[in-house]
Amino acid sequence: MNATLANQPRQRPSATIASLPLLWMLLIVQWPQVAAAQQGGLTCTPDFEPATPGFDFIRREHAALAADDQARIGHVYYSRLPIFDESDPEEDNFLFRWANDFHLLTREETISRQLLFAEGTPYEPRLLAESGRLLRSQSYFADAAIRPISRCGDDIAVEVITKDNWSLTPTIAFDRFGGENTFAVGIRDSNLLGRGKLLDIGYGDDLDQRTSELQYKDNNVFGTRIRNSTTIVDSDEGEVLAFDTDLPFFSLDSRRSWAVRMKNEQRHDEQYFRGEEVSEVIHQLEDYTLEMGFSRGLRGKIANRWRVGLRYERNDFLPSPDLPAPALFPADRKLVYPYISYESVEDDFTTAVNFEQIYRTEDLQLGHQWSLALGYA
Repeated sequence: MNATLANQPRQRPSATIASLPLLWMLLIVQWPQVAAAQQGGLTCTPDFEPATPGFDFIRREHAALAADDQARIGHVYYSRLPIFDESDPEEDNFLFRWANDFHLLTREETISRQLLFAEGTPYEPRLLAESGRLLRSQSYFADAAIRPISRCGDDIAVEVITKDNWSLTPTIAFDRFGGENTFAVGIRDSNLLGRGKLLDIGYGDDLDQRTSELQYKDNNVFGTRIRNSTTIVDSDEGEVLAFDTDLPFFSLDSRRSWAVRMKNEQRHDEQYFRGEEVSEVIHQLEDYTLEMGFSRGLRGKIANRWRVGLRYERNDFLPSPDLPAPALFPADRKLVYPYISYESVEDDFTTAVNFEQIYRTEDLQLGHQWSLALGYA
């Protein structure tokens, strides 16, 4: 048997076994590209032209991209356009160039906090459309648009385009009437430092009263969806301290909301006869509200929302030291009552141009929106 085996021809290694080292080398070299392809084509680079200051929001055309259950948001590109288009000869002048240089563009993180999608979330055209409406509802934007720009594997790249509004409004006024001076100074910025916050500070002195006012609004407290509004007014005619904090139903698919509202006010209520004050009372107001909201989100095209709350309202009236009290002095009043409200919103929106504003995208709701509230005191 040994002789027989010795006489047999020696078998050569197969081509497959001989090529194993080469295959392993190729696999090691190309593994990053293979892994990227398996992750949805992350090596793809969208071929598109970002929006420029001359972007036409009115006649914009969106790329037609097919969407399926596997599609997701890839990269989100932000195109932040200045107030004026310096490439337009009619807007290329010293004043408009100075305004663009002086104005701070809205920050990317401020814009992203308004969006209802993020990188890696499922691609839903409805969320892109609703996010565009949320952006256009902000007073510091002249217009906004969101468009898909390319698809690579399951990833769809999206461009968010915003055009800033001028947000800084200083106030300086002076007048002299009847030998007395009146003046007012103040400053208001609805997009403070490009962060979407509102700050309004003012002081005025006229023939009737002196007034100091401070107002601050933040629609994304610490980067969340929580809103806050604080108002402080001090004048010869009274004082106001109002503090509101709430989490609204910020989208059609929101499931929870809550609100805390507090207001303390003291004012002078006068009666007039032929333009002259004849009586006055001091009116003290306390108003507090606690509220919770619940919803199952968007079902089909309808969002149904329920809110329950408790409100405390107290009105006290005191005689004024300056003028006599009215013949019928108002009675003090205190109301404490729970309430419940129901709201129904239909997801049916469209856009229009030159409807109420000039050459600007306007969002119109074609579907129904109605609410009913009941309380008992």
